[in-house]
Amino acid sequence: MAINRPSAQELAAGVREFLEEVLQPLLDDAALRYQTRVAANVLKILERELAQGDARSGDEQALLVEYLGRNGDEAELNAELIRRLDSGELAADDSNLLALLERISLGKLAIDNPRYSSYQALTGRDS
Repeated sequence: MAINRPSAQELAAGVREFLEEVLQPLLDDAALRYQTRVAANVLKILERELAQGDARSGDEQALLVEYLGRNGDEAELNAELIRRLDSGELAADDSNLLALLERISLGKLAIDNPRYSSYQALTGRDS
């Protein structure tokens, strides 16, 4: 029987909130405060990955299928893209390739840190 609640995302959020709101204010040591902040940020990334990761992965796969003109899973398609770049079949300065890589990178940045100013500038989002 699967447990529905708390979800993995809720568990990560709970631990992050504990680190940020309870533990970090009690720490006198600057290094421990920093490490706690880093751990909380890792949990924020995990929360976004759990919330958006499958959709983002599906988006990346769909973009690669369209660009490469063949089916495959995300890892196979990325390997094919690399192979074509390495062989010279694709030019690194091709505008379609650059547009593809930008879209894929923006999807990854949405999970990594949507507050990056460059991400916000490129997407017009204020996260």
